[in-house]
Formats: sequence, C-alpha cells, structure tokens
Amino acid sequence: MRNKLFSSALVAVALLVGAISQASAAVVHYTGTGIWDSQAPTTDFSAGGKSWSFSFDLDSPASNPSTAATNFTYTLDGNLLGLSLDAITFYSSADFGMFKLTLSNGVNLNFFDTAQTDIGSTGVLSTGTWNVEVESYVGPFDTRVHGTGVVAAVPEPSTWAMMILGFGAVGYVAYRRRRVAMA
Repeated sequence: MRNKLFSSALVAVALLVGAISQASAAVVHYTGTGIWDSQAPTTDFSAGGKSWSFSFDLDSPASNPSTAATNFTYTLDGNLLGLSLDAITFYSSADFGMFKLTLSNGVNLNFFDTAQTDIGSTGVLSTGTWNVEVESYVGPFDTRVHGTGVVAAVPEPSTWAMMILGFGAVGYVAYRRRRVAMA
C-alpha cells in the first residue's frame, strides 16, 4: 500500500511540474562570446581586438524572423551597451545556417558556423555549442566587421528539472522491479 501511494505521489509531482513548466518549456537561453578582428573598425558595437558577448532567451519562434526574444544583453569589452534586439532571423543550412541579430541601431550581426547548422529556421530550436564567425557591414562603403567566437544554446532550468525527475522515476521503477524479482 505504501509503495502504491509513493508511486501515485511521484506521478502527481511529475504532472504538476509538467503543468507548471508547460508554458515555458520550449524557452532556450542563447549566449555568445568572442573577439573582433584586430582590423575591425570602432563602432557602437565593435572595436578591433575587443571582446564581445550577448545573451537572450527565445521561445520556439512562431515566425522567422522572430521578435519574441527577451532578456537581451550585448557587451563590448565587458561594458554593457544599451542596444536592444529588434529581431532574430534563422538561416537554413542552404543559407549557411545559424542566425542574424537585428539590433536597435539598425546593425545586422550575422552568425555562421562551418557546419552550416540550421538551429531554428524550421521553428524548432536546436541546443548545443557552436564555433561561429560573426560579421557585419558598416558605413557608406560597407566596411566589413568580422570576429570569431562561440555560441551556446541551452534549455531553461525547468526543462532540466523535468528531465532529472524523469530519470529519477525510471531509476525508482528499475529499483523496485529488481527488488520484487529478488523477493
């Protein structure tokens, strides 16, 4: 009786956690860090040899480009810049993969990886870590701004909690079956 009650409680907790996190289970946290080439011009988002970083959260995009990104930050050499993210456009593998960030100052930062990874053009976000090249063009003569870095995309904590809870439930069932078989 006690084991049946414990199993029922475990299922109830799993359903509760699933219901609570269902609305935001598809949110992915993107981060990127890197360095602009030494020849990069000094702009409001780049400087030669300086580091850059960004982060934002994105629910599975209902459209491409998407304006659903939240909590956007961008830093240049450790200094937080007052730029916001107007849109993110995902590229298919045929278009060399990755994505473009359209910033509030009108600049487009294009991120590409050598594997031409499609991480969201179909509306399904991929998670992982990628080595990227970032570029933009500025000024009347389209001066190329180039840099390299790493972009990572990880599920939000509630997704991890659901996965860990699921592994725990599977482990408990395996433990109980082994214990019953020995009796």
